[in-house]
Amino acid sequence: MDIYAPFDSKLQFEFVDDMWSSRRLGRFRVRVIHEVTCYVNGLHITIPAGFVTDFASTPRAVWFMYPPWGLWAEPAVVHDRLYVTGVCSREDADKILKSLMQRMGIGSFTCNIFYAGVRVGGWRAWNRYRRCEDLSTYYNTKEQYKL
Repeated sequence: MDIYAPFDSKLQFEFVDDMWSSRRLGRFRVRVIHEVTCYVNGLHITIPAGFVTDFASTPRAVWFMYPPWGLWAEPAVVHDRLYVTGVCSREDADKILKSLMQRMGIGSFTCNIFYAGVRVGGWRAWNRYRRCEDLSTYYNTKEQYKL
């Protein structure tokens, strides 16, 4: 099975923060270099070039087991994009994350762990983006989103 089957091309990125900032902040951010389209549940979700993400927002304490850049990185980028734009409900965005992870051959235990994590803790990010009037301060604007 081609692990990139849900995507029209492989995700390419560059680091936004330097190593010192990343260590100090306890997270890192990457920028998508080329536009990528994801196909899931009959939807075409475009991640534009320039979109900034942290891959999977897993707690640092579990990075030894679930690092942000694991096999789930691409589904996490799509999930971040859906959260930022708010073009679907939070519940639907979380289900799309789980569906993409399953399609990419990630085990059901891991899929369920990630799904439970975003259902329990995702509301913080979701609400932060809903309060932000100018989404460009976080990532890209809603007009650039194609669904």
